[in-house]
Amino acid sequence: MAEARYPGYEAGSWYGVVAPTGTPAAIADRLSAEIAKGIKLAEVRKSLTSQGVEVVGSTPAEMGPFLKKEVQTWSKVVRDAGIRAE
Repeated sequence: MAEARYPGYEAGSWYGVVAPTGTPAAIADRLSAEIAKGIKLAEVRKSLTSQGVEVVGSTPAEMGPFLKKEVQTWSKVVRDAGIRAE
C-alpha cells in the first residue's frame, strides 16, 4: 500500500462468519464455539496452513471491533482515492 501512496496501511485478506444484527448472543456464541472447535482440528489446520492461511480465530466480542476498524480504514482509502461505484 505504501507503494500506492498510502503509507501506514496494511492490506491483507481475512475470512469471518457474521450473523444478522439482532442474532441472540447465545446463538452467536454457540456458532463461534463450534467454528473454534472446527479450526482446531488437525486436518483442518493442516489444510488451511498448506494454502498459506494463518489460522487465528476470534470471538464475537473480538470480531466486532476488528470489523469496525476495517470499515474505517478502507472507507478512508476509498474516500481519499476518490473511488466511486459504477
